[in-house]
Amino acid sequence: MFTFLKKWFGGQDHKPHATIQVLIRDVSIEELKLAISKFAHEKPKGVPLSVLVGENNEMDYSLLLPFLAAMPRQTFYMSKETYEIFTDQNIAMQVDCIQQAVDDYVDSEGKLPVLEEDLLRRVNYQKLRPYLRINPTIETYLTMDENLITTKEPSYH
Repeated sequence: MFTFLKKWFGGQDHKPHATIQVLIRDVSIEELKLAISKFAHEKPKGVPLSVLVGENNEMDYSLLLPFLAAMPRQTFYMSKETYEIFTDQNIAMQVDCIQQAVDDYVDSEGKLPVLEEDLLRRVNYQKLRPYLRINPTIETYLTMDENLITTKEPSYH
């Protein structure tokens, strides 16, 4: 992976590097998503997107600098489970806990934690209760592909 970084940041030698000034500016979530997409396309095989996320779900922008050409002024958080981006750390952490509970429920029960009549595929927290470590304060939905959760209400109803 370090060779990968050297390619972006230049130089293979071990000479002291000059100080690099990095622009700090406001970055939109859409702009950040585009940078992440470009990073995902160019990253070496075997390097997971999770390298962009710290323990507290805060994003590490250092690997995105070649695509953003700046450090975001604001702080963004990413779910380690779904890679959804948020401006609220609590929501990113809830999404991770809920996704883990959904995965455990599906592994154990062999079905999805939704009500059959719910066309929006809202995650039913009552069904997940034994698998949840938190009391979610957000509404989540299951996507049609891969059964990942999202905070965005689907438009396929």
